[in-house]
This record gives sequence, C-alpha cells and structure tokens, in this order.
Amino acid sequence: MQKQERREWRHPKKEINSEHQQTQDITNEGCDIRKYSISELKSRPGGGDETTLKVEEPGGKLEKKRQPPVEFSTKKRQPPVEFSTKKRNMPHLRWESNRDNQEGNRDSITSTTTHKKQRKTTGTTVMSPTRISSMQDPKKKLCASYEEQTEEIHIWRSCHHHGLFSNFTLALTFIKEHFRDDGRVAVAIDWSNLKTYPTPNNTNLWNMLFMQPFTTSGQSVRLARNLLISSEFPGDFTHSSGVSDRGGDINPKVLLQGRNLVLQHIRVRPHIQEKALKFIRGKLRRGMFPKILAVHIRRTDKHTESRLNFMLQYLDIYYMIQNHLRKNGYDAFFLCTDDRKLKSFMVAKAGKTCIIYNSRLSQLDHVPPHFDENIDGYSKAEDVLVEVLCMASCSGFVSTLSNVANAVLFFANDQNLIKNHVYLHNLAARSLYG
Repeated sequence: MQKQERREWRHPKKEINSEHQQTQDITNEGCDIRKYSISELKSRPGGGDETTLKVEEPGGKLEKKRQPPVEFSTKKRQPPVEFSTKKRNMPHLRWESNRDNQEGNRDSITSTTTHKKQRKTTGTTVMSPTRISSMQDPKKKLCASYEEQTEEIHIWRSCHHHGLFSNFTLALTFIKEHFRDDGRVAVAIDWSNLKTYPTPNNTNLWNMLFMQPFTTSGQSVRLARNLLISSEFPGDFTHSSGVSDRGGDINPKVLLQGRNLVLQHIRVRPHIQEKALKFIRGKLRRGMFPKILAVHIRRTDKHTESRLNFMLQYLDIYYMIQNHLRKNGYDAFFLCTDDRKLKSFMVAKAGKTCIIYNSRLSQLDHVPPHFDENIDGYSKAEDVLVEVLCMASCSGFVSTLSNVANAVLFFANDQNLIKNHVYLHNLAARSLYG
C-alpha cells in the first residue's frame, strides 16, 4: 500500500508572515464547515477557545485533532526585566529634614512643653511630649537620620552663680557626660537664671553667646520623646586643674579633653566672632606689632582659691612681663584682667606696648565684674568672651590660675600658643632660682 502523506498542522502564529496565507477548515459542534483565513481567525470572537480542526486527507477521510486554544493578546509586550549586579548607592544620612517638612512639622523644646506629663524625680524633671503623627511616614523610615534617632533631650539649667567661664567649664562637663555618638541623646544648655549675668525677660544667655550643642552636632529634637531638665551640679571634668592652688597647673589630659569638647560642640555666635576679628585685625596684627603676647591676670576675689595669683605686686608683674617679652622676641602684650587698678598701672607704665580691650570692670575694690550688679549682664559676658577669643589668637600666653586661662587654651587657634604658655608664678620661680 502506498504510504499516505499526512499534512501536519502548523500553529497560526508561525504562518502570519508567510507569503501565502493558508486556509483551514474550522468548525464547532453543531455548525457548518467554513473556511477562515488566519487574519479572520484573529478577529473572530472566541478565537481563544478550544477548537476542532478537520483536515481533509487524500483518501477522503476526515481526522479530528484536538488542538490547544490559540491565545491572542492585544497588550503591548513589556521589555525584559534587567537585573544589575552593581551596588546601589544608599541615600546619605541627613542631619536635618527637608525645608518642606520643617515648614509643616515645626516643633521645639518650648512648643512641646504645653503637652507634657510631668513626673518628679530626684533633681530631675521628666517630660514626655506628644509625637508628631505627620512625621510617621513609612517611606521615610528607610532613611536613617539623627532626627529619627534622637530620643531624649538633656538640658542643664545652671544655678551656679559665678563667673562666665566657671559655668562654661560645668557646661562642658555636662556635655561630656551626656552626649552620645549614636545621636540618641541631644544636649542643651540653659543660662536663663544666672544671677551673675541677668538678661532681659530671662533670655537664655547661652543662646546669645553660643550655638546649642545639639545643633552643632547636627541633631534635630522635634521627634525626641523625653525632655530631661536638670539643675544639679554636673561635676567638673578639670578637677580644678589650672584653676586653683589645689589643682595646680593644668593637666595635659584635661587640656586635651577641653580642646576636643570645644572643637566638637562649641560654636560662637557670628556677631561675637565679628567683634573679636575686628579687634584682632585693628590692634593685635598691626605692622608694628607682628608678635603679641597674651597676658591674663585674675585677682580681685580669687585669693580664696589661689594665693599664687597675689604673690607679686604690680611693679613685679610689670618687670616679669617685660623680661619675658625681651627673652622671647615679643613686640607687645595684650593685657586682660579683672583688676582695674592693675590695668591702669600697666597702661601707664608700658605705654603703647600694652594693648587692652575696653571691657567693663567694677569700680569697687576686690569685686570682679560678674559680681557687680551695676554692670549689664550681657555686656560683661560679651566682654570676657571677646577677650578670650582675642587672647587665643596670640603667639604666646602668660596667665594666672583661672577658668578664663583654661578657656584661652581650649580655644587656642594652634599649638604655638599652648607651647608658649607659662604661668606667672612659674616665671617668678625661674627669676628667683634661675
């Protein structure tokens, strides 16, 4: 018998681009046989359903073959998904939220104090401000920031009614004890109740002189849960080193700690910096005096802490300074003191080589400016801060024991001033035994 040829059925999609469209017999049960072209088949309703194809063979027999349904999609094909092996760039940590978010979600320490539940503990007030619901955006939780991490605000409200840089040292101690590198704790200083430096309407004196520590660290306190206010004595990280006879000369470890704390957390207000720079350019860096020695002598009421500051008379101090100028090649000296009589004596004796800042001093004997109620609180605080910044820019430093002298070393622009620093009582000892 002759072998019958069998014509294989081909899928319609493979015949779309063929030069001659083939026709096929397509029928449904109960319907007549009709001939459809491939193009008609595409547009036929129900073309995707399962159909029965009848193919006429040479012998006249019809063989039914069940074929899978043909699916025609009118949707546009999507490009293949590309997977990249490159490392994704994660968003940068942002210490401050966007300006748009700040406009709609402003919150501060003062605005949250109206919705607090106060809980009294020993020496500490714990406050829990309400969280801002508008900031709970799940999309923003993926971006870590100091704003989201900050959980507590620790505020030190000073009741230490003494000199400005005595309070400054205690503030540095509070920052040192409470600041954390992970950003979960924000630190702030409140000097609104200092009796030695009263301000109008009890304005925070710290904000008038410095930036708050949490702002210099790049933290935002709007999402903080707890507000902790303490007025207790925070301790003294210097342990009176460089301040009194008991502490002696400043310890190198204390000096390093103080410089690191100032560098990391302290920023002076721009208007204070401008005033100090104006005096430095006009008085301390003139052509005739290229090398200036800073001199700070703390007297008045300091005899209770340091008798070394009173071991020399006015004339002895003058000769000590002149001898130090001549030996080390200084052209002039910048004198800062709380003793108005000593200041007048040195200006009259040294003439133009004695440079002074027009600071406000008490007219009462043995009374420092911060204990004189007749002097404006902010003015005397600004005077001593400007003097410290100016002394910190000099080439050398001679001082007595005090917190102001320590602050000059903490704020020093370079190591030259620290290397060239000597205490006045050590100069006296060298002259006697050298």
